Amino acid sequence: MMTFSDFVSTVKNEIGSYLPPDFQDAEIKVNAIMKNNGITKTALTIRRPEENVCPTFYLNEFYQEYMEGKEIPELIETIAENYMKAIPRGQTLGNPDFASFDSVKSRITCRLVNQKENTAFLRQAPHRQMEDLAEIYQVSVMEHSDSIGTIKVDNALMNQWGVSPEELHTLAMQNTEQMYPPTLKSMEQVMKELIIGENGSGNLLQEDGPSQPELMYVLTNEMKLNGAAVLLYPNLLEQVQQMIGSDYYVLPSSIHEVLVIPKDDVHTKQELGKMVREINAQQVSPEERLSNCIYEYKADEKSLKQVKESLPKREEAER
Repeated sequence: MMTFSDFVSTVKNEIGSYLPPDFQDAEIKVNAIMKNNGITKTALTIRRPEENVCPTFYLNEFYQEYMEGKEIPELIETIAENYMKAIPRGQTLGNPDFASFDSVKSRITCRLVNQKENTAFLRQAPHRQMEDLAEIYQVSVMEHSDSIGTIKVDNALMNQWGVSPEELHTLAMQNTEQMYPPTLKSMEQVMKELIIGENGSGNLLQEDGPSQPELMYVLTNEMKLNGAAVLLYPNLLEQVQQMIGSDYYVLPSSIHEVLVIPKDDVHTKQELGKMVREINAQQVSPEERLSNCIYEYKADEKSLKQVKESLPKREEAER
């Protein structure tokens, strides 16, 4: 069996022979890329001379398939096929000039990440604190039904553009809500959609009055990618409270979605916090985890606050 390093070298050296002849001038590179929560992955990029952006393939997952028995030629062919399919995705958002702020300002969006797990990146990037989370900024450059390609905005890029963190925040709020509208659905409806394999059109946020009481709701965006950022949308949390008819807890199930549970006398804050940590440990990949605690929304305060009682005693003492 090949080591990971040998596997990466083999893929890089041979992928060109799996591409059409008119792609032979493409630049093939391998880089270590820091993902969310400080997770580093090995990325393969194939960039043609006329492109400013290109698809990225993380070889860690392909190496795992190799270790499980797949042949290298089959894996390289899969990467080449995925690359060819991904090319039109970049064309949907054009070919931006990142040196020009005017070229990218309509695509600046935001996302929510965990502060502690992204300390290294946050030291060199504009951001806003939201409890134990941070609002960061990115440029959306590729988009498809099941994926979004983004470039993170760090201090160097922001300074090159000559803009302030406040300007980035204002633009990101406008663009993100417009590009990725929020959705609120009951957990029952979401489970039905998973079973039938279709995305239903129902969205409680588009209804006129309060919904029938449910035990749990799923709050995300229409693409279901980086959907926890909807927590930043102006007036959305108040709208959710009006729709479900009570104050509520927010459980950060991942960076892609959060769960909304109306406050009742059944669940304790400690139980809900334990539920979040168990989901993170057993069902959520490390790079998609958002937080280990829950949050509480109160209508009279119109604010979302971390529930410190939901943390283990050791973590609570450290904060």
